[in-house]
Amino acid sequence: MKTLKITACLSALFLLGAASGFGLSRAGIPFSLQSFAKSETAVVDRLLNETNQRLHLTIEQEPIARKSYEEIASGVRAIRQETAVKVRELVVQKGTDLWKVLTPEQRVEFKKLNEERRERWQRFQP
Repeated sequence: MKTLKITACLSALFLLGAASGFGLSRAGIPFSLQSFAKSETAVVDRLLNETNQRLHLTIEQEPIARKSYEEIASGVRAIRQETAVKVRELVVQKGTDLWKVLTPEQRVEFKKLNEERRERWQRFQP
């Protein structure tokens, strides 16, 4: 009987982790980063125009300035991706830690709470 309970709990924990990981991966990073692609181009263009207006760049300097701003945008994008992955891993790990100490009733409510949070998060994704 005890082995059955342990097996059931471990199976439920595995399924929760899989569902959480899947939900977080669908809700977050790829979609939001895709939307940044257009805004990154706009930011690069704006910064380049502002720099050109203030510094009166020569024809030779302009491509160098553009490349610098594009590299900054690329670096920021990479940092966002790394950070998002780390945040997702932390949320899943800590959610799993919390799951382990919850009663069966609390687990049912915890699942509902996570689904509500996921829905709220998706509403704010571009």
